[in-house]
Amino acid sequence: MLENKNKIPRTNREFLGYIDKTTSHIYMISEFIDNSIQSALDYKKDHINVNVIINMKEECIYIVDNACGIPYESRNVAIKNGKSELEQGESLNKFGVGMKMAAIWFGKRLTIYTKHINDNFAYSIKLDVDQLEGEDFYFTDIKNIDMSKESGFKFEYNSGTIIKIDKLHTNSVHSGRYESRMYKKGSKENGKALEEQLACRYARFIRKGMLSINLSYINKKGQEEMGNDNRSVDITQAMIPNPYISPYDKNDYEYSNGKNINSTREYKEIFGKLKEQYFNKLNENVGFEGLTYGDIFETFENQKELKFSCFIVLNDDKYKKFKIPFTFGFIGKNDIFLKYNGLSVYQDNRAIIAGPNTTQTNLTWMKYDKALSGKSHYVNNRFIGEIDLNDKKIFRVDNNKMGFHGTVKEDIEYVIEKTFKNNLSEIFRNFLELIFHKDEQVRSDKEIKTEIERFSKILNKNNTLENIDIEPEELTMIEPGTDDERTITSFIIKDKKDSDNIYSLTYNINNSEFEDDKKIFKIDNKFLDNRQLLVLNINKDFYGFKKGVKDEALLVLINPIVNLILCSLSDCKNNEERIEKIHNIVDMFHNVK
Repeated sequence: MLENKNKIPRTNREFLGYIDKTTSHIYMISEFIDNSIQSALDYKKDHINVNVIINMKEECIYIVDNACGIPYESRNVAIKNGKSELEQGESLNKFGVGMKMAAIWFGKRLTIYTKHINDNFAYSIKLDVDQLEGEDFYFTDIKNIDMSKESGFKFEYNSGTIIKIDKLHTNSVHSGRYESRMYKKGSKENGKALEEQLACRYARFIRKGMLSINLSYINKKGQEEMGNDNRSVDITQAMIPNPYISPYDKNDYEYSNGKNINSTREYKEIFGKLKEQYFNKLNENVGFEGLTYGDIFETFENQKELKFSCFIVLNDDKYKKFKIPFTFGFIGKNDIFLKYNGLSVYQDNRAIIAGPNTTQTNLTWMKYDKALSGKSHYVNNRFIGEIDLNDKKIFRVDNNKMGFHGTVKEDIEYVIEKTFKNNLSEIFRNFLELIFHKDEQVRSDKEIKTEIERFSKILNKNNTLENIDIEPEELTMIEPGTDDERTITSFIIKDKKDSDNIYSLTYNINNSEFEDDKKIFKIDNKFLDNRQLLVLNINKDFYGFKKGVKDEALLVLINPIVNLILCSLSDCKNNEERIEKIHNIVDMFHNVK
């Protein structure tokens, strides 16, 4: 095998600056994947797999693909830093900077082993930053190599590329780049895992079956750490979520036990009034080209996927002829998808802005409170969508492919915000409240049930109320003229001496004159001579209930507690004795844990 020397102009000493570049792992690893995808696109290959291996035992990094390789005559372009405008074209690797930048960010020596689909030989290219001296520097290439033998990685494809990076910066201030937490940090639930970031960035290629990615992290002992089960992680179609509200899989238009929202009283009242309100505008454009009010109402009424495709047309005369593809909708009932809230921005089908968001960082665009609505947290927090900025005359991606340049971003934001706040916010606020209200009610009722069961067990166990047993009881309420059925839990209060004696009373609730955290109970009952003699100020934190119990749940909880108090007064001989007993009971409730 003959080693050839290839001259590179002195200007490429800027390679050295990449070592200290401020960036992140997702963008650096993406540079290699971009090249693999572009290689497949250039030769119309249907599917490729990209393997990313961080091998700390051997102190090297491999990026391996089965794409179409690098033509031998293009080896200079693969190594030199940057392309001229004539060379750039419209490809994912248009700038000719990313792979070299990413490689040197990880380590000082880059070796490329590659076999092009039209060549009958494999060759290697080597670039060592430590050899960048003098007016010019050289890289070497060797033809007719055995890729597996030379690289140390078993290569079983007819074409493709192995990139090996070594001489890592492990003994420098950048040693943290190779810690396992940087590749698998956090969890899928909170959206920090590198695999989820890559899945979002390449979702379109993965979803259509063109791309799969495998991530591996091998520690210094030679053990795999990437996956929870000591295996590498595959990023495939199965990992790409469909977060939109839809009737598929678990139907988002249904609530408890297959009951549909269109059977509820709220739906019949609110949707009917809303459609009547917009009846004369159903054929009008909503403010996005290609989308009418009728399209929105028809989608919701027929319970289709709540996802809309249209175009944004900017107000600026300079841009009016450009139509920007825009898809938007709202996240369904699986709250794990809330981390994708906001807009992803694509160019050439690769996301340049995408989630998942974390509690510390918003990666998507227009992900903030009151972005689209001042009244609905549903509209703001469940908004999701995609924008395609493919026209490079007005949208120029920066060379990190982390965003795009120009004030046109503000123009797009203005159109989206104005259209929602003026035309769409009220509609979607009502739609989403209809979809989520019953589920929240069901969740609230379950919390009430749990709390009442817990509370009754403690009172019975501690004999808080002498001669009285407390049992949870489920009550079913049905809205007249609807199938809107609701189950709530309350108490049955039984006398231990006489099990057939179940106490009951009537009461009135009025809290209009008091703060939200207090309730006034005026009770009519047989134990107090049928007079309203007892008035209680109730604070929701007073009884040791779980934090965050809503007012609606509080009322259901407090009512049987008032029952308990009144029943316990039945043996009192006078008002003084009753008052003393009330104080004792209140002290007991206050200490319930």
